[in-house]
Amino acid sequence: MLRLLPLFLAAAVLAEDPPKIPDEEAIALRERIWTALEDGSTKTLDALRIELQRKKLTVRQVEGLIRAGRPYAEEQKGSDVRDVTVRFDGSEAEYGLHVPESYDPAKPHPLVVELHGTGDTGPHYLATGGWKELSEAEGFLVAAPTASRERGQIGTRYGAELVFDTIRDVRAHYNVDLDRVYLSGFSRGAHATWWLGVFATDRFAGIAPRAGSVRQLLTVDSNKERIWEFFPNVRRLPIYILHGAQDPMVPSEAAHAAADKLKELEGDYVLDERNPGGHTIFPDRNDEMWAFWKEKTRDPIPKKASWVMNDKLFARGWWLTVDEIRASGGTLEYVIQDHTGHTIERRNLAIDTARATAEVEGRTSIRITGRNCGKVTLRLDDRMVDLDQEVTIWVNGVAERHKFARSMKTLLETAAERLDPGMAFTVKTTVRVP
Repeated sequence: MLRLLPLFLAAAVLAEDPPKIPDEEAIALRERIWTALEDGSTKTLDALRIELQRKKLTVRQVEGLIRAGRPYAEEQKGSDVRDVTVRFDGSEAEYGLHVPESYDPAKPHPLVVELHGTGDTGPHYLATGGWKELSEAEGFLVAAPTASRERGQIGTRYGAELVFDTIRDVRAHYNVDLDRVYLSGFSRGAHATWWLGVFATDRFAGIAPRAGSVRQLLTVDSNKERIWEFFPNVRRLPIYILHGAQDPMVPSEAAHAAADKLKELEGDYVLDERNPGGHTIFPDRNDEMWAFWKEKTRDPIPKKASWVMNDKLFARGWWLTVDEIRASGGTLEYVIQDHTGHTIERRNLAIDTARATAEVEGRTSIRITGRNCGKVTLRLDDRMVDLDQEVTIWVNGVAERHKFARSMKTLLETAAERLDPGMAFTVKTTVRVP
């Protein structure tokens, strides 16, 4: 006899969480999934998808396994120097690492990434920067990569990928909370900290430039003031600005200019100007810096994602990607040279900046506004919208209605993009911006 459920009860059954996978099986599956994600090749991900589907696992079950992260075993504690491969070009680098004695592989830990100044190395900067003692007291990890002077630390793809791959390598061995990764740097490393803070905001829970200047960042012309066009990207990023009042190399006016802009944006920041103070790292201020950061966490899926860009290298902010820039003003070739004048990288930047905002409204609506954008891509999942319902996407006031299906392929591909459990999504959709 066929028994019909009342409509409200049927909906409740459909909305239930997927059946729980037994613990031992879940651990083995997490290990298998994360090994494949770290490989990241299309062939490996396709094979994994077929294997998971043969096991009759649902997209929601696999999503849960990915969100749980990979299982970790005991690893070496204390200080070490490790090698890391910068994946986009295969070059090798090293980084200093300190793991506190209190490290427990069963729980995620914060990570501080420190960027050295000109002429220094990551391991030396870590050894002299005063972080080890605080790491032991507070239970966070510290990593400090060495940037090649010939490859470029600021503005280059190498400089960005070195930082991202250092985080990736640490997390391959240690249980790092990717919602609590903090970036700091001194002098040239502080310029790089500002740069990544502005253009890779969604990877960090906070930054702390020491003796750095926002005006050292790339612009499309000689007008350094244009960098402020991109500053809305850091509106929600906690920033601790540390600077000496008598700095002879990077005048403290640079710190005040950044603080003034952050005040205009109602940003979360501290300006710690040391007087007297020159061009130094001020390791005695690490305690204050950590106290500011300590309770700050990254939100990987903010309800409102806004992004300003003119460089395809940094097209993505959180779950929003600007795929196409309407460069009505044309483009300029941005040439990056090393200290000898040798060209190390060239990129084309749009003269006009592209601006896009995507905001989730309720559980079934998303509103997009854009300027100088041809099209944008959204990454979505059940944390953000109700994928069992029709979702309306408003693009500059024009409504589009979509019925999305959760995709195992999309889930695995987006998880492999950054190896970030919080930034794995089950839907990916591209819309044109009129």
